Amino acid sequence: MSKNTLEISQSKSHMRRDIRSRRRATPVTFRTERDKRIQKNLMDHLSSLSAGRVAAYVPMQHEPGGRNLPGLLKASGLQVYLPRIVSIPDAHARGLSGTLAETLEWVRYEGETAVNARGIEEPVGNAEPGVLPEVDVFLVPALAIDQHGYRLGQGGGFYDRALAQPGSYREICAIVDHEEFVSAVPTDEWDLAVNSVVTDRGLNRFDAGNHRKP
Repeated sequence: MSKNTLEISQSKSHMRRDIRSRRRATPVTFRTERDKRIQKNLMDHLSSLSAGRVAAYVPMQHEPGGRNLPGLLKASGLQVYLPRIVSIPDAHARGLSGTLAETLEWVRYEGETAVNARGIEEPVGNAEPGVLPEVDVFLVPALAIDQHGYRLGQGGGFYDRALAQPGSYREICAIVDHEEFVSAVPTDEWDLAVNSVVTDRGLNRFDAGNHRKP
């Protein structure tokens, strides 16, 4: 690991720690009110895009968006697909370990979820291979988004790898609190940008998404 790469990694770790700590300190009632505003702004945005199929996720405790987000999306008439973490069959043969030995598969959400070993809610049902590139909007979690659309994730790399796949998305949209929409986040050359970010204060769009750092 080069000195520059190490510095970026350390900067990401420090930023993640600070944001997670701030999220945990947010009172429940305050979090609930913020989530309502985020959901309204998101639904307005999806309506403007005339979206039909959406890849989403179940926000974790303290994460912006509200754990009822998938149900809200489904109730609006959208086809909603949620991720489930699975092992890559030939990971050991390829020398992969940790989160690199896992990937996301996508399941149409019909209202039922189960909590995995990491404490993350996942959909119950059969996976639909190849559906992700065909959704209209890809909603992604983030700890922070910067003014160019670059995203700071949790560090597992699941969404970095998913975003790197070619897709016909009209929009790749992240969800964060307004304080987490920042001037800059530490980025590596493989990090990809989103098209837009929804916060409790509204919508911000970027020139292009799914592009790498120049």
